[in-house]
Amino acid sequence: MNCKAAALNISMLFVCMCLPDKARANVIIAWDWNDGTTQGWTGSSAEVAANVGNKLDVTNVGGAGTLQIFSPDLSNVDLTGLTDISFDLSITSFSTAASPNDLIAILSLQTLIPSPDIRTWNLDLSNLAFGQTRTFDLPILNASGVGSLSETGFLSFAFRDSSNSSNTSSALLDNFVISGTVPEPSTIFLLGTGVMVFCSTRRNWRDGRTGPRKRA
Repeated sequence: MNCKAAALNISMLFVCMCLPDKARANVIIAWDWNDGTTQGWTGSSAEVAANVGNKLDVTNVGGAGTLQIFSPDLSNVDLTGLTDISFDLSITSFSTAASPNDLIAILSLQTLIPSPDIRTWNLDLSNLAFGQTRTFDLPILNASGVGSLSETGFLSFAFRDSSNSSNTSSALLDNFVISGTVPEPSTIFLLGTGVMVFCSTRRNWRDGRTGPRKRA
């Protein structure tokens, strides 16, 4: 195998490693609520967050028009490589809606200081019954917003009816996973170094073999 062929093979391997591949995506951070706590997730001041059956349960006890759920502070978590967010959601009750289908549901990725959302997903609750669980898989490419993922502060859910009426409501959340690709500069460096060393060694060996012969 000559230097060019070796370099081509290694380059192809490098390209394959860099291609988006959901099956190889890394879990950046996850919550399963199997420890009996809320794991830092909360509701607003009008709501109560609790762990019920190893799931996060957030209940609006009346007054507020929007049922809200907030993640812990994520400002120290690197989400620049975020590719998708998945979770299991169940709307267990909403006093001003005949079904979850009547609700406006949004997941937002926000900064710690008030500003436009970094990313926003509209959640499809169509044909979902109260108490029924739906698994959501939200690719970053399907989100609106163009803010920098390096400025992430927290995640928030918001559920409301079309008139934002005061209500009594609750929702369950489980198996929340943020996945993404993480650059590996050390691997890239080693691959590049390997190509250069191989080519240099190959060239030196070839020059030594085919160089001018000494006269007798």
